[in-house]
Amino acid sequence: SDGNAEGAEAFFRLESTRAEELLAALSARIELPRVGQILRLYAKALTGQDIAVRSTEDLVDSGIGWVTESTATTEGTAIYLPPFVSTFEDRDENFLVYKIFTTHQSGRIEFGSFDFAFGVDGAHTTASVDGREQQAQTAADRESNPVTPMERYFDLFSDRALIAGLFTVVEDTRVDAFISREYGGIRAALRRLQAYEAGRRPDIREMGLRQAFIENLLRASLNRPETILWPAPLEQLLGEGLAALKVIEQPDATVQDSAEV
Repeated sequence: SDGNAEGAEAFFRLESTRAEELLAALSARIELPRVGQILRLYAKALTGQDIAVRSTEDLVDSGIGWVTESTATTEGTAIYLPPFVSTFEDRDENFLVYKIFTTHQSGRIEFGSFDFAFGVDGAHTTASVDGREQQAQTAADRESNPVTPMERYFDLFSDRALIAGLFTVVEDTRVDAFISREYGGIRAALRRLQAYEAGRRPDIREMGLRQAFIENLLRASLNRPETILWPAPLEQLLGEGLAALKVIEQPDATVQDSAEV
């Protein structure tokens, strides 16, 4: 009947639209093996070091930060990037995403995220870790034997996950500030991706206070202060956190400052 024909035509039009959308997404998608060598050379140009570029599929654990937890990280000798990027509907924009991820992770290496030294002052802060260590631990109750200064630092706190989250947001803010100053050509693309990531953040109203505190700092680091939600009676506490971000955005701030603020 005519009704059935019209229904079938509408169905196939819908399926055709879906197919076109799928093809458009696939054509814009960029896979790491195709651009890995270019990104490796780019990372070497930024850092002056031979940096390996690998897929996050090789990792059990991922990093924390505005560059979505499951997408990109580094441990100081290699950069781990997502196996593919399909964030936008344009191939050039998706390649820029890879470039920004690479710039950010290279920035952690270039600007000293792995140079933390226990007990050393920052450019704007005085080291307090020795005193914290004496208060937090004695020879009798020391349960761990940290092998790096950063592990020794995290051992000072009972809630390592909370401190790791805070430190990473702060340190990534410092690195991004360096990137914005040193690499003006990528600044606009960096801001666009930060705005995109900010728009995909979880609902802060469903979080506990500790998680919400970190989330608000992260949103501030993404230059989206208008999205901050926080109880008015605790405004001073959040204000101190936001002021700390301003400290580590200074041109001479170091990883020591990120650990102290």
